[in-house]
Amino acid sequence: RSCLYYHLYAAQDSERIGESAEEIPRPYSIRWSSFAEEFRPGEILDVELTLVGRSIGLTPLVAAAFGIAGSKGFGLERYAFRLTRVRLRGAEDRQSSLLNGKMLVSDVPRGFSPYLLEPLPSNAVDVEETVALKFITPVQLQKRMGVDYLLRGSDLLRKTILRISALDSAWSDGKWANSIRGKLSDAIERCQITENKTAWKHVDRYSMTQGRRLPLFGREGHITLAGVPASLLPLMHSLEHLHLGRHAVNGLGAIRVSQSGLK
Repeated sequence: RSCLYYHLYAAQDSERIGESAEEIPRPYSIRWSSFAEEFRPGEILDVELTLVGRSIGLTPLVAAAFGIAGSKGFGLERYAFRLTRVRLRGAEDRQSSLLNGKMLVSDVPRGFSPYLLEPLPSNAVDVEETVALKFITPVQLQKRMGVDYLLRGSDLLRKTILRISALDSAWSDGKWANSIRGKLSDAIERCQITENKTAWKHVDRYSMTQGRRLPLFGREGHITLAGVPASLLPLMHSLEHLHLGRHAVNGLGAIRVSQSGLK
């Protein structure tokens, strides 16, 4: 259990996830600066990696793993790359540098919290807010094309709660997941999509283990949700780092909150 792979791909408290969770979510999301299929020598690819809960403590090892992966090669033809900079973003927003593949700043910045969100207060009186979301990369909410969860705002909100609850239960302390359980059901049902300017988009990823391209799909564009309980605004903003839907570890589900009542 000292292996980095084990800690990123095995939830030690998986039994705390509710029965409605389809699978244990990975404790990270990743965002690429480009979905280009080819890169020329000298081109730069920026990667934003968000670690969740207890996995935050693995930050130095994850950064080192990227450096080792560069020497082994990346992509179909295993072309090598060089990790030039790692920036650790937290309360102090410190910047870490690398020299010959070794981190010069190897400790996790102070102020990082293993907790996803503050628990909902038991006596909260909610007002309803309007939230505008931009889907930066395809958002996939179902296993295959068919039922479209963007047809109803309440279903979209439930999917959001399910993802964050699963992450909180498996990789954090589970307090937020427990605080939301059985609450706000009536308010969530009133949530509606008042504007939907999204369209289906397909992208491919190459699987090294399967040796073939795998299709990914989802919706990109803008939507506006009306009737979102104000106590869930921190939840909506958390999607800017934790993503929404399936394949967050492949870069899908990147969200930007362009309007909400949370300053």
